Amino acid sequence: MRQKLLLKLLTILCIAIFFQIGFGQIPIGQTSIQAKLFDSRNYVGADDADMQINMFSNELKKTSNSIGYIIIYGGKVTKRGEIDAHIKGIRAALAFYRIDEGSVFIVKGGFHKTLTIDYWIAPKEAIPP
Repeated sequence: MRQKLLLKLLTILCIAIFFQIGFGQIPIGQTSIQAKLFDSRNYVGADDADMQINMFSNELKKTSNSIGYIIIYGGKVTKRGEIDAHIKGIRAALAFYRIDEGSVFIVKGGFHKTLTIDYWIAPKEAIPP
């Protein structure tokens, strides 16, 4: 009885290890390439946000072969539709600064204490933040 239980546990462990290696994102022997947090700020107004997007777009242009990630976290008192309005404004600003729409992913990140926007830059082969 005890041997059967140990055999089952060993089988499950072997299967788990196989799936981790076989379907993992990182090949054996390679280190992962990480995304870099460019900036993280609480939202204080449109002028500050525009300045951040300008600096982010300049950095993204400097680092060719990179992808940008903008993650927006709602605050405790976020109004309905507010995050979508920020996304619309960010897309318009990126278009104004001539950033290709496909080179930046904008993601709703859930909630923080206050409305926060994280700007990430990652090489194309990096694991997304």
